[in-house]
Amino acid sequence: RGKRKHAHLSGQEAAREKVLEALKRYDWVHIACHGQQDIQEPYRSYFEMYGGEKLTLLDLTGCRWASTRVCVFVGVSYRARRVTKPRRTKWFT
Repeated sequence: RGKRKHAHLSGQEAAREKVLEALKRYDWVHIACHGQQDIQEPYRSYFEMYGGEKLTLLDLTGCRWASTRVCVFVGVSYRARRVTKPRRTKWFT
């Protein structure tokens, strides 16, 4: 009881620390924002949060996911890059 079923974070609410905190509260998470893939250092790939802060893949792998069951991350890059097959895939379960 009292737990919100969803949240829409935008503007200042979409700052890195606030997004990380929200990830701990919800069963389903969908993030859609600009991002950048780092092919050489995949864990440095990031989503761009409010104010240009970076939410990296390393941040997400270190996050304590309380009850999150499903995560959808959509990152749109400004630059077109050559598409390559990833060496590793990370599933958050």
